[in-house]
Amino acid sequence: MVASGGPPAILLGDAVTCPVQLDEPTWHSIGDVDPDLANRTREHLWRELEGENITGAGANFPELKFGRVLDGKGRRWWV
Repeated sequence: MVASGGPPAILLGDAVTCPVQLDEPTWHSIGDVDPDLANRTREHLWRELEGENITGAGANFPELKFGRVLDGKGRRWWV
């Protein structure tokens, strides 16, 4: 998490490799050497990104845009 005088942002790095993992949280990458820990970490990050003033960006996301997670009848990535 980074912040400097404004709303914080979460840099996801390789913890979340694509927004599809909102719908498919058990999709793993080769870097997930501990799948259970990876699942818990992703769930924690998704909950953080549901926060009102928090945005995030994933190194592997299309166009590297910052976005948020919108909850409701299912989560979705919103930029």
